[in-house]
Formats: sequence, C-alpha cells, structure tokens
Amino acid sequence: MPELDTSIHKTIMEIDEPERKVLLQELEALIASLGDSNSKARYVELRDAATAGSVSGHLVTDLEHLLVMSIQSGHVRRRESPQSEQILRRLFSRTPRGKIVNQSVTDTNKALAALREQTIDSCTVTTTAPGAYRMHFDTDRCQITLEFTQDLVTISGVNIGI
Repeated sequence: MPELDTSIHKTIMEIDEPERKVLLQELEALIASLGDSNSKARYVELRDAATAGSVSGHLVTDLEHLLVMSIQSGHVRRRESPQSEQILRRLFSRTPRGKIVNQSVTDTNKALAALREQTIDSCTVTTTAPGAYRMHFDTDRCQITLEFTQDLVTISGVNIGI
C-alpha cells in the first residue's frame, strides 16, 4: 500500500452539518462501547473536533479508522440508513487515505482501458494472502496484472505488444 505522506498531520478537514450529524452518532456509539480510557480519550478528542466543525492533525487518522470501521462493518447502514453510509463514504473519500484509494481505482480503470476491443484469452484470479488477490488478464496484445487487498487495488504489471 502506498505510504501516506507525513503532511497528513497538516491536513485540516472541514466537516459539514450532514456529515457532522452522522459522524457524531457513530462517535457516540463507539465511545460508549470503549472500555480502554486511552482509546476513549482519542475518540472524545475527535468528537470534540468534529463538533467544532473541523478535524486536523493526528485526529484525521482516527477519523479514517472510524469511517472504515463504520462503513466496512455495516454499522452505519444498520443503525442509521444507506444515506448515512453514503455521507460517510463521501467524507472518507476526502481523507488522505480515501484519496489514495480513489487514485488507485482511477489508475486501475486507466490500465483496464488498454483491454478495450481486445479479446481476452484468459483471466485468472489467485490468492496471494488471506484477503489479498491477484487478477491476471491475457490478450493477444497485452497482459495486465492487478493486486487487490482490503484497502487498495493496484496495477502490479502491464506488458503491451507481447
């Protein structure tokens, strides 16, 4: 996975009213469930920043973790609504980690465009580790290999004119 730039600590994320409403509900539920005072204190600090309307510095990383937990677990969808989940997805896409994920999808789609109007001779999927997969496309003109992990999809190989 690409490394996050250390400038993440300089990131300031504004949280608008619809985002704040859903985010604060998720934070309250998480804070109530935490027994560890150190973890609880981190998320209380995040709650206070979100209440004020912006999250910055190390709290952006905590925000990313909360958003991933809420979205991947389905908690926000079950507890609130699909619309609330979409609000948190849009918020995540604005985080540094979300921007990396979005860029990986854009790059992958560009690479797959090379397959346009080609006949696919083979397409295979293999597992590289638990929760990680490799997909290989073979055509008469190119080969493309993609890597899928829990966090990203990346292009691990492109051979054109083979």
